[in-house]
Amino acid sequence: MLRGAGGQADAERKRIAEFLCRAAEKGDVEEVRRLIDGGADVAAKDSDDATALHHAAGNGREGAVRMLLDAGADVGAKFIDGCTALHSAVVDGAEGVVMILLGAGADVAARTDAGETALHFAAGGGHEGVVTILRDAGADLGAKTAHGWTALHLAAQNCHERVVKFLLDAGADVAAKNYAGKTALDFAALGGHAVVARVLRDAEAAQAASAPAGVAEVPVAALSAHAGAPAASIARGWEDADRRTEKTLDLAKMQKEKGNAEYKELSYATAAEAYSRAIRLTAMLKPPLSGEQQAATRALKRACLVHTLHLYIRQCMDQMGFLKS
Repeated sequence: MLRGAGGQADAERKRIAEFLCRAAEKGDVEEVRRLIDGGADVAAKDSDDATALHHAAGNGREGAVRMLLDAGADVGAKFIDGCTALHSAVVDGAEGVVMILLGAGADVAARTDAGETALHFAAGGGHEGVVTILRDAGADLGAKTAHGWTALHLAAQNCHERVVKFLLDAGADVAAKNYAGKTALDFAALGGHAVVARVLRDAEAAQAASAPAGVAEVPVAALSAHAGAPAASIARGWEDADRRTEKTLDLAKMQKEKGNAEYKELSYATAAEAYSRAIRLTAMLKPPLSGEQQAATRALKRACLVHTLHLYIRQCMDQMGFLKS
């Protein structure tokens, strides 16, 4: 008998929880208030394993969100997949709700079971306003999902140009790779998003230009020593060219079946421009060259020839009278 009564009580609580969730979902503040005043548990979950706060937040119901929080709803409660109310709010770009939740102590760094933060959701959805709010609240622009995706990866994949630009301006790492070794540019290319790809390409170029000099694969110091050309500049130029061309080859493979001519042209121009810049740097040298310098130029030539852009590169070199076939 007692077990039966307990079962009936549980069923009644679940029924009321469903009513509360549906009222919160619709933004029916009066019904939410009535149910809470009648003893409804704001922490109870419905048949979808979501609380009323999840439903209110996910539908942009600011009034219901405030009422539930005032009644003691847990701002950090998680849905079955690990989503918090903050995750729910950003999906539809509910800026007002996002601000309310953050003001109530929502954790901007909270992750789903797949490692996604609210910023991942906002960037992937193209909600620039929410992305801005989350950044200002301290969101980690470099946070990675369980598969290594950053917010920039998601924005690029979904062709959200404004969000991509915002993230880059805010300091997101354009060179960040997921655990499969792919950058945001790779995904923009795969999706055929030429405009976004161009933005990312320009950001990569700017990052490469400002990066400290690394170690070149060929003895560029020997080349620069002859004419006083800055060794660091030549090293950066060739490293950038090699990096861009390797990326171009990877993207070309992904684009082969798509036949996206617009992006192929963009990829070609990207690598060609980088090599042209590097060639102009080395063209500062004047003959005669020492044996070591001649060996270096031959190494450069061999490096060029392994790339699909070798015809263009050789043409540039011949026009400048620097490297001869």
